[in-house]
Amino acid sequence: MAILNFNANICNYTTKVVSKSAIPGSLSTNNYEYIDLEMIPDTGYYMPISNFGYEQNEYIDYVTFMQNGNHLRARAYLKQFNWPTERTSIEVLIKGCAEKVILTTTTAAPTTQPPTTTTTTTTLACPYISGYFINKSIIEDRGENRLFKVYGVSGATFTYIITDSSVNTIQTDTITIGNSGTAEIYLNIPRITSGTEQYTVTLSAAEDCIMQLQTQPKAFKLFQGEDIKWKGDTSECCEEADVLITTYCDGVDQYGTYTDGQCGTYNQLIEANSVACGYVATTTTTTTTTTTAPPVLSATITGPTVGTTGTNITLVGEDNNFTGTTWAWTGGSAAGLTSKSITFTESSTGTVTYGVTIDGTYSDTHDVTWSATPPTLTCAGTGFNLSDGTTGDTITASDYTITNGTVLSVYQQGTTDDTYAAGLTTYDVSIQVPAGYSNAGATLACTATATGTSPTTTTTTTTTTTTTTTTTTTTTTTTTAAPLTSFSTNSTAETSSAAACSAPTGGTKYHNGSGTYPTTGDTVYDTSNGSSTTGAGFYKAGALWIELNSSGVVIDEGIC
Repeated sequence: MAILNFNANICNYTTKVVSKSAIPGSLSTNNYEYIDLEMIPDTGYYMPISNFGYEQNEYIDYVTFMQNGNHLRARAYLKQFNWPTERTSIEVLIKGCAEKVILTTTTAAPTTQPPTTTTTTTTLACPYISGYFINKSIIEDRGENRLFKVYGVSGATFTYIITDSSVNTIQTDTITIGNSGTAEIYLNIPRITSGTEQYTVTLSAAEDCIMQLQTQPKAFKLFQGEDIKWKGDTSECCEEADVLITTYCDGVDQYGTYTDGQCGTYNQLIEANSVACGYVATTTTTTTTTTTAPPVLSATITGPTVGTTGTNITLVGEDNNFTGTTWAWTGGSAAGLTSKSITFTESSTGTVTYGVTIDGTYSDTHDVTWSATPPTLTCAGTGFNLSDGTTGDTITASDYTITNGTVLSVYQQGTTDDTYAAGLTTYDVSIQVPAGYSNAGATLACTATATGTSPTTTTTTTTTTTTTTTTTTTTTTTTTAAPLTSFSTNSTAETSSAAACSAPTGGTKYHNGSGTYPTTGDTVYDTSNGSSTTGAGFYKAGALWIELNSSGVVIDEGIC
């Protein structure tokens, strides 16, 4: 689909398309779609804007002209129509021609001097501005430095002023267009934290002849805090900011190239040690070899600690971690007995110490107090003790010790819950009284206390044991936090926002926010794994400055 200006062929200039918002095959809409043409004079000609006009046809609605140095720029706005498939071109009917630079030759009286040649051009009595462009009319909530271009003739002087919805002046200045035919102005729009705001940009000049904007108004609006992509049609449109264009690798780190919202780009780290860039993670296996000491061989006497004269009791000489062959007993009626388990009684009251030696090497002693009448066993006499445990674990025989009696149950007090409770807790303990006591066979209702703690298991261990060596393979599972986002900033903290904005961005920091740069409430770190937060001060973040407290948290931000 070609765009042709047939008038250019006979009027000493050429036309080329420099931008096109309409897409062939789609519905063209008068409010949005346009074609930008650059009108370039032939050698020896110039393009006065006052020479040119246009005619409508079935495709072209209207055309605006803007002086662009010695060139003209024409924007042709399209009517609403479906692009034709049977045509190969759309004609833009522009009226007017370039003017020739007049050359005059003056011949003086006869002389030996050669004739001189002078160049005469039409002098514009009133330099003027012919149009303007601004990249979109939507302003980010965080504020922006928005580029505003004004086109016209060199020497044209004008004033611009920005006011907010309360008619407060935000920015104003008087500008003179130079030889380039354009003036570039950065509109500094402040940040808003809530709601919406509208700004009015107004152009004015000391003389009416300067303001030759044709169909463009002398004032237009900018919108902030509104959930829309576009309002009005004041410029060619740059891609919105932070759109990923392409990715590339620097070593094993992956970077992306993004749009900056001002028709430019910037580069940002996407992922350090990226698999997409050839990074291969290392796997570490830890094997621990533990030498187990041989078991301890010993002898232990088990049995009651009280007895009634004339009534038999039984003591057992336990051979721990070995198999005994001989037992030699001492003390009272047990003296001289030679079996592992002995049953006997005493005829006299008092405490008797009994001893056993197994295989002539391993020995133990055991005291029994004899009385004429059986004693009564109390909770204190059972010697029950409950160890601390892990909250939620079931209490088993390995969790307590007892000297006399048999444990029937251990419950959290007032319940039938046999697990450890969190914190220091009292437990109900039922103990059956053994033989040898006056209350033998009875059940004692006792209490005990123990502390339950939360489980802190982080390692799973599988152990294989041989006679002398245990091989342990340890697998540790680590939960990794969400990756941090890196950004370029000043290497050291500055003492003010102005200093941060002018500081070189030679350092890299990391933040836990969701955007490209940190904002209020995000935390900034010196390290990519978040092990060290950044100290207090002012830092640059893209087009913003941010202020951190001593914990690395962003507490304020603004536009550089």
